[in-house]
Parts: sequence; structure tokens; C-alpha cells
Amino acid sequence: MAWYWASLPLVAVLANIAAFLSSLQDRDSFSRGFRVLLVLLAGGNLSLAAVLMSEPSANAPLAFHVFRHFAFLAAPTLASLVRILSGRTLDGWMTRILAVFSFLLIVAIEIDFFSERSLLIDHWASHEWGTFPVLAIRARILVGSLFLLCAGSSIYWLVNAKESLVRKPVTFPITLWWLAFVGNFPALLGVGLYPVGMIFETIVSVLIAATLRKNSANHWSQKASEVMACSSLSLTIGVLLSALMPENHFKAIAVSLAAGIAAFLGTDRLRSKQIEKKIPGLASYQLTRQEERICELVAEGYTRAQIGFFLGIADGTLRNHLVHLYAKTVDREKESGVRDKFQRLTLFLLNLQK
Repeated sequence: MAWYWASLPLVAVLANIAAFLSSLQDRDSFSRGFRVLLVLLAGGNLSLAAVLMSEPSANAPLAFHVFRHFAFLAAPTLASLVRILSGRTLDGWMTRILAVFSFLLIVAIEIDFFSERSLLIDHWASHEWGTFPVLAIRARILVGSLFLLCAGSSIYWLVNAKESLVRKPVTFPITLWWLAFVGNFPALLGVGLYPVGMIFETIVSVLIAATLRKNSANHWSQKASEVMACSSLSLTIGVLLSALMPENHFKAIAVSLAAGIAAFLGTDRLRSKQIEKKIPGLASYQLTRQEERICELVAEGYTRAQIGFFLGIADGTLRNHLVHLYAKTVDREKESGVRDKFQRLTLFLLNLQK
């Protein structure tokens, strides 16, 4: 049965790959960091599958050692993404502390792995779904401190955002992001719960991608990542329910299928909201597709920073697009009392919609 449990993180890897492909066309700092996070999650899911399929006396320690690297790097990466969402630059004293803490933890596990006797892993416990290490007290304190610092900083940055890059509150999905990480801790404490952290982390990442991106909202790879993430969710629920209800597999299958379908319909609805609404009358101005996207966001009331974020383009690229937009639209119109061209473009687009 080890292969059955190991198949869950492998399905999550497919979702990681699809979400990575859907963000390739986005070049902003958030998208680059998001791709790094997806690579770390994919590596974590692959190494988790290797742990579950190995024996403690064979390759499981090495696989878990690799898994720890991905987990310790994913936490500060996620915190950095949240910092970007809050309108801050990555150059801050807290991000440096998180990076140094993560680096020191990696150094500690390297020393511990090559020591004759591990000071961070107490023992290996056998479960129905495979074998998994139980952390020593000192390791629990170190790992818990890293994740608490990263999660606490993330919530603080969101609550005290300098200029939110998203117009809707993202505190709840970001909190889910961190709660997903916690899914690995019960197994590390010796509790016989399957380590679902990396799997749920992948699912939440795909959901957040569906709500935050506009350039890739209708891209085939975004749809594929949603299908894979929802399949991963459905499989995880199905396997967990089968373990809890060994004599009622039919009910477990039915509930897992219903959960997967509901999750897909929900993400599909979120994604459909990100697809741009056409502005009547714009076709006569011979705008490029990107210029049309910018106009649609301007008409909805997005700021320059928010437009750059949602479309995944750099500030300089956005300025160039706006210059071309002004030349094709407001510069041809009569002068109004408004001197700022961005405000003039907003009024121009609102008039077109009347």
C-alpha cells in the first residue's frame, strides 16, 4: 500500500508543474518568486513520496533529508511572496533574519545527517501509510520557530500593507497557505496522521494563482493545474476516508469525488472572474491585446502598481504601454480640466462604457 499513499504527492507534483507553466509568461517579481515556490513544493512532494516508499534502514533517511531542505526553503520564500503582496520590497531586516535562520537550519541538518547519531530525529515510527521520522524536542523548537516567524511576519505585513497589490483581502487564503504547511507537523510529532502539508500547500497555491493572475487566467496550463490540484485534493480525501472507514469504501469514494468536483467548480468560478471584460468602442482605436487588458483594468479602478502586478509586467514595461495608450486615446481628444494622463484615461474609458 505504500505506493498508494505515495501517489498523492506525485499527483500534487503534476499540479506544481502545470501552475509553473501557467506563470511563465509573467515576468514580475511576484511571479518569479511564485515559480521558485512551485519548484520547492514539487521537490518537497517528490521527496515525500520517496520517504513513504522507502524503508528506514534503506533510503528513507536520505529522502527525508532532501525533504527538509525543500521545506526550510519554502517557508521564507512564501513569506517573501507575502511581503511583495503587501507592497513592500524584499530588502528588509525581517526578510534577512528569515533567510539567515533558514540557512542556519539547513547547516544544522547537514551536520546532523552526517553525524553518527542524530540529535534532531528521535526515532522512526511505522504507520499504515508508511514510516516517518519523529523529531527530537530541540528539532521541534527550531522548526516551529522558523515557521512561526515566517507565518507571523506574513500576517503582520498583510494587515499593515503599505500598498496592497490586490484589491480583495488575501489574508484568508494566505492564512490557509500557512495552515497547509502545518499539515506535516502531526506526523513529525509521532501522531499517526498522514503528512498532507506539501499536498495541501500545492492546492492552495493553485487556488491563489487562480485568483491573483489575469494574464494567465484563461491559459490552458492554469486550467490543467486546477484539474491536477482538485484531483490531488479528491485523492487525498478519498485515501484518508478509506483509512477511517475501511468497511465503507463506496462512501469514501463518493465523498472524495464530490469534494473534487466542488473544488474544481469553485476554482473555475474564481478564474472566470479574472477574465477581462470587454470595453465597447475600444476596437476602433487599434490597440494591442495588452493595451486592451490595461484599459480594462484602468476602467475597473486598478492603480498602476496593481495593473503591473496582475498582468505580470515590470514598471518600465507598463510605462511604455501607457505612453502608447495615451497617444492612441486621450492625446487625440480635447483637453479636459484634468492634467494627469492616467486620470484622463480613466475618465475616457468610463465615458466609453456609458
